[in-house]
Amino acid sequence: MSTQTEDHLDHVGLSDQLGAARQEIEQLRRGLEAHAAVDQAKGVLMALHGMDAEPAWELLTRVSSESNVRVRRLAESLTALAGGSGIVDVEAARTVVVHLLRPAAGDRVAADFVARMIGRITR
Repeated sequence: MSTQTEDHLDHVGLSDQLGAARQEIEQLRRGLEAHAAVDQAKGVLMALHGMDAEPAWELLTRVSSESNVRVRRLAESLTALAGGSGIVDVEAARTVVVHLLRPAAGDRVAADFVARMIGRITR
């Protein structure tokens, strides 16, 4: 093989490696973002329902499975609602309110919180 051909093959190989590395970095970035959103949502559920992290995770995954809405979408909608930012996904936000934010009977503070969340969705 000539040197020029070898140089070209080396360049193509490096380009492929660079492309693969960029894809992996993007996948890792998305994974970190999803993890952060889920952790924040678990924190909202823990504060609202007085539960620990494991039951909050179990609640998120159960509702995700039953409603056919990805955990990340539920988490992002829950944190958007709780933080007062814009709603990303109305379907997921409705699922969050109906399934995740049900206040305990007699918990007026939680009931008021849920009422505010419903108001944000229906505006």
